[in-house]
Amino acid sequence: MLLDAGDSLLTLQRVGDLEQGRLLAEAFNRMGYDAIALGGMDFRMGLDVLREQIQAADLAVLSANTLDPQTNEFWDADYVILEREGHRIALIGLTDPKIAVEVTQGEVKVMEPVESLLDIVESIKDDADIIIVLSHLGALFDFNLGQVVSGIDLIVSGKDREVYTSPLEANGVVIVSAGSRGEYVGQIDLQFDAAGNLVSYDGHVQLLLADIADDPELQSWMASSGMIPASAPKSGGTGKLNP
Repeated sequence: MLLDAGDSLLTLQRVGDLEQGRLLAEAFNRMGYDAIALGGMDFRMGLDVLREQIQAADLAVLSANTLDPQTNEFWDADYVILEREGHRIALIGLTDPKIAVEVTQGEVKVMEPVESLLDIVESIKDDADIIIVLSHLGALFDFNLGQVVSGIDLIVSGKDREVYTSPLEANGVVIVSAGSRGEYVGQIDLQFDAAGNLVSYDGHVQLLLADIADDPELQSWMASSGMIPASAPKSGGTGKLNP
C-alpha cells in the first residue's frame, strides 16, 4: 500500500487555483496511492479546490472527523476497507481539528477525532482484520491513541513533520513518520498471522537524495503539465517525484 498522512493536497504555487488542484490529484493517481488523510492545511486552497481534487482522485481521501458544509457529509470517506493478501485492511483518516477550524474560519464542521475513531473501530471490528490510522493529529495524540482505542495496528503519523528512522511502538501500536515535502519515503513491512494479529514488523525511511533517480515518465508529465520547469535541477530531496 502507498499511504500519506495529510497536508499532501496543498500546493503553494498558485493558492486557490483549480487547475493546480486537479493536477496534484492526478499526480497521486499516477504514483499509485491507495489512500491519503486530509490535513488541516489541505483546506487552505479553498473548499472548491478541495472538492475538485477529491473528484479527480482515484484514491481514497479520508477524514473521519470533518464534513463538507455543502453536503454535511464526509468529503470522500471516513474510512475504507481494502483487501490485501487475504486480509481485510481498514484505513481511517483523522484531521487536526484546530487547524481545520482556523484555516476555514469555522466553515467546515469538525468533530472530536478520538470519539470519531472509537465509533468507527467499534463499527468495523467484525469487518476488518487489520486497522491502520492515517493521523494528522500530531505525535502527542498518536502516542496515546492506543491507550484509548484498542485494535489499532499501525499509525501513519503526520502534522509534526517528524522523521522516525525506524518504527516506534506505544501502547502496542506501531507508529511511523516520514517527514514532509517529499524529502523522505518510508517503508514498513508488517507480518500478520492468519487471524490478522501483528506478529512482527520492520521499517526504515529513505532520504531521497540526488543520486536516487526521478521517475522519468512522471517527471516528463509534470514538466508538460507545468507543475515543474522542464529543466528543473536535481535537488537534495525536496520535490522528488518518486512515490
